Amino acid sequence: MTQEQVAQRLGVSAPAVNKWERGICYPDITLIPSLARLFETDANTLLSFEPELGEEENLAIQREVDRLVREEGYEAGFDYAQEKMRLYPTSDELAIVLTQYLDGSLMLRQIPGAEGYRPVLDDAYARLAKSVVPAVRDQASAMLIAKAMQEERYEDAQRILDGIPDRTVDKEERQAILYAREGKDEDAARTWEA
Repeated sequence: MTQEQVAQRLGVSAPAVNKWERGICYPDITLIPSLARLFETDANTLLSFEPELGEEENLAIQREVDRLVREEGYEAGFDYAQEKMRLYPTSDELAIVLTQYLDGSLMLRQIPGAEGYRPVLDDAYARLAKSVVPAVRDQASAMLIAKAMQEERYEDAQRILDGIPDRTVDKEERQAILYAREGKDEDAARTWEA
């Protein structure tokens, strides 16, 4: 379909469509549904201007975050990681790796002002615990359980644990650890024996 044809169907000028195509400006938001129908897609797909993240680019982003944290400081790596997660909002695999890396770095490097980063990381884990990707969902849930147990919020840990499907290998082990932390030694022993 030519720019002129798109312009005619949407009731705009051909130069306007040309500018959209070159990224100089963008169509009015009220045209998005019409554009999506014209290209036989949906608005979400139409607005996703970045291609899916490939494995090589995923690894390159991870390496760059690591380099930035080591060479330029935690904040530089954190900001870069947040930017990439916004750029690729559907890549839960990237988000869990970066969130876990940033979380680990925050603890290991004893970053000043760490409490300012914690809410962002906790929100990321909470979002990723609802991921459609089972491995991501399980890793994020495991982090939330560990944090709840560390803070002695055992009811929260149990609630999260109850939401994990039984097929998850770590579920029984985590249940036993939770029982042990709560002082329920007999329950912990029975769970480990099962």
